[in-house]
Amino acid sequence: MKETKTVHISFAFYDRANLEKFLEEQAAEGWLITTYAPQCIRFRRIQPAKLHFSIIYHHTPVTINRLTSEQLEYLEFCGRTGWYLVTAERRMMILANPAAHPIPIETDPKMQLENIHKSVKKQHIASLLTYIVMGLLYFVMASFHGIVASVSSTSITFFLPMGIWYCAQGLPDIVGYYLWRRKAKIAAEDGTFYNGSSANAAYYIIQSLAFVLCALLLIVLCCGISPVLNGIVPP
Repeated sequence: MKETKTVHISFAFYDRANLEKFLEEQAAEGWLITTYAPQCIRFRRIQPAKLHFSIIYHHTPVTINRLTSEQLEYLEFCGRTGWYLVTAERRMMILANPAAHPIPIETDPKMQLENIHKSVKKQHIASLLTYIVMGLLYFVMASFHGIVASVSSTSITFFLPMGIWYCAQGLPDIVGYYLWRRKAKIAAEDGTFYNGSSANAAYYIIQSLAFVLCALLLIVLCCGISPVLNGIVPP
């Protein structure tokens, strides 16, 4: 019997409501989260338990083995109502509580949204912007090598697919986050935290399409099919 498992997820880093619900479902099946990554979660086997989870976002780095005195004090405060730390990484703490109706740790939707935004800006958006900048640089290099005049050249075989791929890694996720944030801000004004799905599904669809486009482009160019010779692009 397996004691650990890794599950690939489609939840965004900031999609707190769906992440918490997913972790509760896994705990009921006998799996407790040990590590979190943007596209997968690792679990260890436990006795099936009805646990409630709460994800707390920080604008400073959080590591389970290197908690600051302020973070330890915060966890002690949470422990008074039954919350205990399960794991901490990527600027967020994941806490669990076995009580049937635990007292919520955070109750102000506006404050929750602001904490998520601070964490996302530091942890997530910075890396996504790096992808976009890299993609744009590849497009610039492709243009510099004259891909319009020489479509079958080696430059397009490398630079153009790389530009498409890097932009597909960063741009959809940033757009998806700000679309989600806009809906969450409207919900926060009404005193509730937005529980709708994030736009992360669109990210995977666009990423898959970009992968297929890059693969087709590489096949066409590597096989020596020149749009210039075939009359598609004027020489």
